[in-house]
Amino acid sequence: IPRLRLAYNWHPIFSVQTVIRDSSHSTFVNAVSILSVGDPEFLEKLAKAEQSINERLQSTDGNGDELQVIRLTAGEDLFDENHNPPRFNHSHYDFMPAREQFDGQSPIGRQTIFQIDANDEPNVPVLFKAMEAASSWANFTSTHSAMQNHGIGDGAIVMRAFEQGSAIAVWGGLYHVDLILFSTDESEDLATGFGEAFVSALTGGKLGLRDDQPRGVGRVINFQVDIDEDVSNADNSDKLVKVNHD
Repeated sequence: IPRLRLAYNWHPIFSVQTVIRDSSHSTFVNAVSILSVGDPEFLEKLAKAEQSINERLQSTDGNGDELQVIRLTAGEDLFDENHNPPRFNHSHYDFMPAREQFDGQSPIGRQTIFQIDANDEPNVPVLFKAMEAASSWANFTSTHSAMQNHGIGDGAIVMRAFEQGSAIAVWGGLYHVDLILFSTDESEDLATGFGEAFVSALTGGKLGLRDDQPRGVGRVINFQVDIDEDVSNADNSDKLVKVNHD
């Protein structure tokens, strides 16, 4: 049957393997292979036949035997030289909700989360030193600093607030530190430099995973530079249309 299916490998063609299993489902008492060619309604008929046979098995032998389809293979679709699916363009979709969301957002800064693996196990003084070094590199003006440690095991949270944002270092013990930076300056280079300066002050280590996202109000998903670029492109498009009309 598998060789016959390959020889006539065009839809509708179906190769089916069935077994009748005993009540334990561990062994089968019979096996049947079926090949259907040219019947587009075969699957519906197969389902009805399976149901009918199982009902008969339950009513006659009472042993809990059951017919099961264990494999079904279909053929390939026939090539249709007249197949001409519709092509969709932007005018077919409603972009108004997305446009309203884009125009309504107000980004105010960048949040960056760094996952850091230190070379040596840090401690609270080292975390404070690293935070100070990163803040100095970025020329951030500190307004508040805080540290939280319950004295149970290793680990601490070091926080620093700036006029330009905030930074939080979370040390859970051993060598891993999470650094969360928020800055009203959306510059990616600033965030990168802050993270690298922090790592250097930890007596070395490496920046692992990093996640950057805009922060603000109005379901923010874009940085301000993205919005400014969209406005600039729209202005250029309007100028181009005006020149063409002239």
